[in-house]
Amino acid sequence: MEFRNHRLPREHLDRLADGEGSPETIRILLAGERSRRLLLLRALLDDVSRRPGVLEPLPPLEDAWNALVAAHEADPAALAEVVLSPQLGTWVSRMMRLLHGGAAIQAPPWVELGYLHAAAFVAAFRAGIPLATRLPASHGRVFLPALGMARLPAVPAWNMAEAETADGHAWLWCEGQKVTIPENPQADGPDWWALRRVSVSAGGRVLDVSIDDLDPYRDLADPVPPARLDAADWERWRAILADAWRLIDGVWPAGADAMSVGLVSIVPLPGDNRETRSASSGDAFGAALISRPADPVTLAVSMVHEFEHIKLGGLLHLAPLLAEHANSVVVYAPWRDDPRPLAGLLQGIHAFCGIAGFWARYRLVAPAEERAVADFEFAYARRQTRMGLATLLGSPLLTDVGRRFALGVAARVRAQSAQRIPREPARAAWAAAIDHRAGWRIRHLRPDPDRVHRLADAFLAGRPARAVDAVRCAMAPDTGGRWHQSRLALHRIRLHAPERFRRLATRDDPIPAAAYGAVWADIALVGGSSTAAEAAYRAMIATDPGDITAWTGLAVATAANHSTSAWRLLIRRPELIRVVYLAVREHRTAISPTAVAEWLDADSPHPGRSRLS
Repeated sequence: MEFRNHRLPREHLDRLADGEGSPETIRILLAGERSRRLLLLRALLDDVSRRPGVLEPLPPLEDAWNALVAAHEADPAALAEVVLSPQLGTWVSRMMRLLHGGAAIQAPPWVELGYLHAAAFVAAFRAGIPLATRLPASHGRVFLPALGMARLPAVPAWNMAEAETADGHAWLWCEGQKVTIPENPQADGPDWWALRRVSVSAGGRVLDVSIDDLDPYRDLADPVPPARLDAADWERWRAILADAWRLIDGVWPAGADAMSVGLVSIVPLPGDNRETRSASSGDAFGAALISRPADPVTLAVSMVHEFEHIKLGGLLHLAPLLAEHANSVVVYAPWRDDPRPLAGLLQGIHAFCGIAGFWARYRLVAPAEERAVADFEFAYARRQTRMGLATLLGSPLLTDVGRRFALGVAARVRAQSAQRIPREPARAAWAAAIDHRAGWRIRHLRPDPDRVHRLADAFLAGRPARAVDAVRCAMAPDTGGRWHQSRLALHRIRLHAPERFRRLATRDDPIPAAAYGAVWADIALVGGSSTAAEAAYRAMIATDPGDITAWTGLAVATAANHSTSAWRLLIRRPELIRVVYLAVREHRTAISPTAVAEWLDADSPHPGRSRLS
């Protein structure tokens, strides 16, 4: 098997930046992934060879490598199918970490390392060459990558199965039990679970993906047991995937062209369909982990989202976009509750620009009852992307290639920003964005305490504020985990189901689970009664000065009302206003938070200009 250097021509870099990425571009990324996997496998074999006995009772890993070479010589496509399996990428990266103390082991080392023997066995079977070997059996199961799972229920936790393939047939046996792989391995048998595939077509474009509920390395971290979908769930996935593919093809044919080449596996995540979760990994090029969505539009968005991550992951394996020490810097990412390293911000910008691109197209063809929500999701995603880009482009840690890429994404965002959005969805997106940013700043930024106390003393003494903009903040990440974005959920309910929101506003319906933690002031604010909401938030702060959601609600309400000259400062520096207010409250309880904000704002050198991009 040859190893070769890879080049990504500039035009393909630019195609990735502009959100398309042609099939040719994806094939370049796949070629890079193939070489990367083979290099990692070779490094793994060399590492294991220096650890005598680590693989007993299985054959040496060199035997698996030789089988892969033979498969490549007989049928290169058979090898590529196995080597480019996303889960093999996860496995080999985990093995490198495990051997060097960067991962926790859950089984005897030979059980996890033996995954390569199983991969070589599948490559030999696909290529039609004979091979006899031994494979690890875990809890009565032998998984064969990109093929399926043999079930040997009488086999204890950790064991070894004999395996043989010849003349297009394959068998496994262990502890007196024998499994014959079906002639059609994609069909289940009494002792065989196939790695099932879905092939859907629309507009002449075919998406052919595995629905992987078997591979132990289908998750992003440690090995997991199989979670076989029952017949009903399997049929739901098939149906909703077909509908989602027709939707993607219909609104974004260029994106569908690329996705048909690069998306090869969908891993169903557990959970209900009230909140769709999705994930992907740079190690597992081609795989998207998605919980069962409520509808085809939600699945289409998740597929677009994760495919943007997949493409960027492949690009990052070919060219560094950030300096080596970039991850030592953590920043605000408008889609995350926690501070993120610069690499995470870059990933999010690319993904959310893609999400905005999908909604920009879908909103033009959406049914009338969905149009307001589609407008909102487009406006919200493009605003989030724009805010993230402002931080990324201001960083000196972009490489030359990274800056070219980021500027390409910025051009895409400018084109999106030229599209007009109806007033109500646009205002809702603006409110949701500044709400999240204010909440993040309060939770994770700590203004210089000495300067805070001096400002509080000046306020109590009736002196003017001085050097407010010079007050620095230290990053002190809050470890409380995700916070409930109740108002974001309420915005979506109001736009998607206005009658239901009206019942909430009149207190005829209970607050839904999606808006957990919402209070009447939140409903008033989202419903347009911002004056009443502002008064309610002030009362909440008077009762509990530490109530962060009341502070962020107050910032949004005053911005909506322009009720105070300090509304810009409330959304730009809420963390400073809050801690100065808390310091003043230690000496004077009857004080309004907006009075503190107005006093601080009087020192702002640009009181008439918003600094929130």
